[in-house]
Amino acid sequence: MIKAPSVQSKYTLVWSKDPALELPEHVDDPALTAEENETARKRVDENRERLLKTARLTGDWTPITRPGERPTFFTFDHMSHTEFSWVEGEAARRQLGPLEINDLFFLVAIRDITNFGDFKLERRRAAQIDGTREHVWMATPKVLDHLQRALSEIEDGARSLVNEFVIEIIRRARGVIDPL
Repeated sequence: MIKAPSVQSKYTLVWSKDPALELPEHVDDPALTAEENETARKRVDENRERLLKTARLTGDWTPITRPGERPTFFTFDHMSHTEFSWVEGEAARRQLGPLEINDLFFLVAIRDITNFGDFKLERRRAAQIDGTREHVWMATPKVLDHLQRALSEIEDGARSLVNEFVIEIIRRARGVIDPL
Protein backbone atom coordinates (compact mmCIF):
# COMPACT_ATOMS: atom_id res chain seq x y z
CA MET A 1 0.00 0.00 0.00
CA ILE A 2 1.27 3.48 -0.83
CA LYS A 3 1.14 5.67 2.22
CA ALA A 4 2.14 9.30 2.72
CA PRO A 5 4.96 9.98 5.21
CA SER A 6 3.66 10.81 8.65
CA VAL A 7 6.19 13.57 9.33
CA GLN A 8 4.84 16.00 6.74
CA SER A 9 4.24 19.27 8.56
CA LYS A 10 5.50 22.80 8.77
CA TYR A 11 9.15 23.19 9.62
CA THR A 12 11.33 26.07 10.74
CA LEU A 13 14.75 26.94 9.39
CA VAL A 14 17.36 29.46 10.42
CA TRP A 15 19.94 30.78 7.96
CA SER A 16 23.39 29.38 8.72
CA LYS A 17 24.84 32.93 8.69
CA ASP A 18 22.32 34.33 11.19
CA PRO A 19 24.39 36.30 13.72
CA ALA A 20 22.38 34.78 16.59
CA LEU A 21 23.82 31.34 15.81
CA GLU A 22 26.98 30.15 17.49
CA LEU A 23 28.63 27.75 15.08
CA PRO A 24 32.24 26.60 14.95
CA GLU A 25 34.51 28.44 12.52
CA HIS A 26 38.06 27.68 11.55
CA VAL A 27 40.76 30.31 11.78
CA ASP A 28 44.07 29.37 10.18
CA ASP A 29 46.80 28.74 12.72
CA PRO A 30 50.12 30.20 11.54
CA ALA A 31 51.95 27.46 13.49
CA LEU A 32 50.35 24.80 11.25
CA THR A 33 51.21 23.91 7.68
CA ALA A 34 48.76 24.69 4.88
CA GLU A 35 47.85 21.01 4.75
CA GLU A 36 47.24 20.83 8.52
CA ASN A 37 45.09 23.97 8.37
CA GLU A 38 43.09 22.46 5.50
CA THR A 39 42.52 19.26 7.52
CA ALA A 40 41.45 21.31 10.56
CA ARG A 41 39.14 23.43 8.36
CA LYS A 42 37.47 20.30 6.97
CA ARG A 43 36.87 18.94 10.49
CA VAL A 44 35.33 22.23 11.61
CA ASP A 45 33.17 22.40 8.46
CA GLU A 46 31.94 18.83 9.01
CA ASN A 47 31.08 19.61 12.63
CA ARG A 48 29.29 22.80 11.56
CA GLU A 49 27.23 20.90 8.97
CA ARG A 50 26.39 18.18 11.52
CA LEU A 51 25.14 20.79 14.01
CA LEU A 52 23.06 22.54 11.34
CA LYS A 53 21.61 19.26 10.07
CA THR A 54 20.59 18.23 13.59
CA ALA A 55 18.88 21.58 14.17
CA ARG A 56 17.07 21.39 10.79
CA LEU A 57 15.84 17.86 11.48
CA THR A 58 14.75 18.41 15.07
CA GLY A 59 13.62 22.04 14.78
CA ASP A 60 15.58 22.74 17.99
CA TRP A 61 17.93 25.66 17.35
CA THR A 62 18.67 26.29 21.05
CA PRO A 63 21.94 24.28 21.20
CA ILE A 64 23.52 26.46 18.49
CA THR A 65 21.98 29.82 19.48
CA ARG A 66 24.11 32.36 21.35
CA PRO A 67 22.90 32.94 24.93
CA GLY A 68 20.46 35.84 25.06
CA GLU A 69 20.09 35.95 21.26
CA ARG A 70 17.12 35.05 19.11
CA PRO A 71 17.59 34.11 15.44
CA THR A 72 15.19 34.91 12.62
CA PHE A 73 12.93 31.90 12.08
CA PHE A 74 11.61 31.05 8.61
CA THR A 75 8.61 28.71 8.66
CA PHE A 76 7.93 26.62 5.57
CA ASP A 77 5.30 24.09 4.63
CA HIS A 78 6.09 20.96 2.66
CA MET A 79 5.30 21.59 -0.98
CA SER A 80 2.53 19.47 -2.37
CA HIS A 81 2.94 17.61 -5.65
CA THR A 82 0.70 20.23 -7.25
CA GLU A 83 2.83 23.12 -5.99
CA PHE A 84 6.08 21.45 -7.02
CA SER A 85 4.75 20.66 -10.50
CA TRP A 86 3.41 24.19 -10.88
CA VAL A 87 6.81 25.70 -10.05
CA GLU A 88 8.52 23.42 -12.56
CA GLY A 89 5.86 24.24 -15.16
CA GLU A 90 6.18 27.99 -14.56
CA ALA A 91 9.94 27.70 -14.93
CA ALA A 92 9.53 26.01 -18.30
CA ARG A 93 6.69 28.24 -19.56
CA ARG A 94 8.44 31.46 -18.60
CA GLN A 95 11.97 30.20 -19.35
CA LEU A 96 13.14 31.20 -15.89
CA GLY A 97 16.77 31.09 -14.91
CA PRO A 98 18.09 29.18 -11.88
CA LEU A 99 17.92 32.19 -9.53
CA GLU A 100 14.32 32.94 -10.52
CA ILE A 101 13.37 29.29 -10.04
CA ASN A 102 14.86 29.33 -6.54
CA ASP A 103 12.90 32.51 -5.76
CA LEU A 104 9.71 30.80 -6.90
CA PHE A 105 10.31 27.69 -4.78
CA PHE A 106 11.02 29.93 -1.78
CA LEU A 107 7.89 32.06 -2.33
CA VAL A 108 5.59 29.04 -2.66
CA ALA A 109 6.97 27.22 0.41
CA ILE A 110 7.42 30.11 2.90
CA ARG A 111 4.61 30.57 5.44
CA ASP A 112 5.98 32.91 8.10
CA ILE A 113 9.05 34.82 9.26
CA THR A 114 9.57 35.48 12.98
CA ASN A 115 11.95 38.02 14.51
CA PHE A 116 12.38 39.97 11.29
CA GLY A 117 11.52 43.45 12.50
CA ASP A 118 7.97 44.56 11.78
CA PHE A 119 7.81 42.73 8.45
CA LYS A 120 4.55 40.87 7.85
CA LEU A 121 4.59 38.11 5.26
CA GLU A 122 1.73 38.32 2.77
CA ARG A 123 0.54 35.50 0.53
CA ARG A 124 -1.59 35.70 -2.59
CA ARG A 125 -3.15 33.32 -5.05
CA ALA A 126 -0.64 32.63 -7.80
CA ALA A 127 -2.59 30.29 -10.06
CA GLN A 128 -5.62 28.08 -10.36
CA ILE A 129 -4.90 24.49 -11.25
CA ASP A 130 -6.53 23.59 -14.56
CA GLY A 131 -9.74 21.62 -14.22
CA THR A 132 -9.91 21.95 -10.43
CA ARG A 133 -10.90 24.39 -7.72
CA GLU A 134 -7.40 24.21 -6.27
CA HIS A 135 -5.04 27.16 -6.24
CA VAL A 136 -1.34 27.61 -5.73
CA TRP A 137 -0.57 30.31 -3.20
CA MET A 138 2.71 32.11 -2.73
CA ALA A 139 4.27 34.91 -0.72
CA THR A 140 4.44 38.26 -2.43
CA PRO A 141 7.86 39.03 -3.93
CA LYS A 142 8.29 41.97 -1.56
CA VAL A 143 9.66 39.47 0.98
CA LEU A 144 12.67 39.02 -1.32
CA ASP A 145 13.15 42.79 -1.59
CA HIS A 146 12.95 43.09 2.20
CA LEU A 147 15.54 40.31 2.61
CA GLN A 148 17.79 42.03 0.07
CA ARG A 149 17.66 45.32 2.00
CA ALA A 150 18.15 43.63 5.38
CA LEU A 151 21.16 41.62 4.17
CA SER A 152 22.68 44.25 1.86
CA GLU A 153 25.92 44.43 3.86
CA ILE A 154 26.59 40.71 3.31
CA GLU A 155 27.84 39.78 -0.15
CA ASP A 156 25.06 37.82 -1.88
CA GLY A 157 23.25 37.76 1.48
CA ALA A 158 19.66 37.34 0.31
CA ARG A 159 20.67 35.08 -2.58
CA SER A 160 22.72 32.90 -0.23
CA LEU A 161 19.81 32.62 2.22
CA VAL A 162 17.29 31.70 -0.49
CA ASN A 163 19.63 29.16 -2.09
CA GLU A 164 20.37 27.50 1.27
CA PHE A 165 16.68 27.19 2.07
CA VAL A 166 15.66 26.00 -1.40
CA ILE A 167 18.01 23.03 -1.10
CA GLU A 168 16.06 21.98 2.00
CA ILE A 169 12.65 22.84 0.48
CA ILE A 170 13.32 20.64 -2.57
CA ARG A 171 14.86 17.85 -0.50
CA ARG A 172 11.75 17.68 1.66
CA ALA A 173 9.36 18.07 -1.30
CA ARG A 174 10.98 15.06 -2.92
CA GLY A 175 10.12 13.03 0.17
CA VAL A 176 13.59 12.66 1.62
CA ILE A 177 13.00 11.89 5.26
CA ASP A 178 16.03 11.63 7.50
CA PRO A 179 16.04 9.51 10.62
CA LEU A 180 16.14 11.61 13.77
